[in-house]
Amino acid sequence: MIINFKVPDQIFEDYVKQYGIPQCYQAMRRHIEEMKDYNIKDRYFVVFGDVRRAIEAVFGTTIENGEKLLKLIKNLNSVKISGVEVNFTEDEMARLAMQATFHGRSTEVYIKEMITELKDKMLEKV
Repeated sequence: MIINFKVPDQIFEDYVKQYGIPQCYQAMRRHIEEMKDYNIKDRYFVVFGDVRRAIEAVFGTTIENGEKLLKLIKNLNSVKISGVEVNFTEDEMARLAMQATFHGRSTEVYIKEMITELKDKMLEKV
């Protein structure tokens, strides 16, 4: 199906500048196709540029879509003490799980023991 619609000059110029001609038309089509599964009544947000890079830095990985972002948020692993936060990547969490298994403990018990040990060391109780 061919549909004609008016695009503001500045938007078209930005696409041409970024993609060139004729690739700008393909880019516009791709961006429209990316939105095809969204219900127009649903809320959504787009993350790009510095904000996307900052989020990816927090998680230590690239984020291609909302499903991956949701998975990362659900598996968010960090320790925060008085505003100081240390994040753990998926690989680091996998290593902790392997260490827990090696020591015959569940991951949760092992992590709690390690944090308690760190707390004792910070307070010089060791």
